[in-house]
Amino acid sequence: DAKSHDLLDKFGDKYFDVEELVRNLDEMGPYQNVFIQEMDVINALLAEIKRSIKELQLGFAGELTMSESMEDLMMSLYNDNVPATWAKLAWPSMKSLSSWNK
Repeated sequence: DAKSHDLLDKFGDKYFDVEELVRNLDEMGPYQNVFIQEMDVINALLAEIKRSIKELQLGFAGELTMSESMEDLMMSLYNDNVPATWAKLAWPSMKSLSSWNK
């Protein structure tokens, strides 16, 4: 439970305002397009991290029934592994979950 709170504190308010950045770009070339696409990928990952941790916290509080996906997330956090639902949205990595939180 403490690890989920730590992760939510770390990632909870993170978000790239892609539209704002696009408005402030001087030019739109291939590098800028890749940059924007990468921000969209990170935003999707951050949204899944926040959603799944909040869902897990509701399960810990007894407000939701623990599902298999919530148990998988809990075990991944306990074992310091990147949860599978997060790994699907992230770039391939062999690093542990704790390296994401540095």
